[in-house]
Amino acid sequence: MEKINPGRFAKLRVVATQRIGAYLDWGQPEELFLPFKEQTELVSVGEQIVVFVFHDASGHPTASMRLDRYIECDTSALREQQKVDLLII
Repeated sequence: MEKINPGRFAKLRVVATQRIGAYLDWGQPEELFLPFKEQTELVSVGEQIVVFVFHDASGHPTASMRLDRYIECDTSALREQQKVDLLII
């Protein structure tokens, strides 16, 4: 699996769930935490979900399924035929 850095969207696999949230495989030694409050629906082990990876208030990498908070709608910096990365969901 490709290593995912904070500030990016990614499709990740759920490896564990608990009352407080879920844990995702993101190519690091420790799983990525997806807090319950950042879930838009309940997730289950084995499911692949799209999340945004960010640093929480404590500076820890965290996941969010609330993608609308992180989608950039301003396309003014794009030029015609510019290469971009897409993640279609």
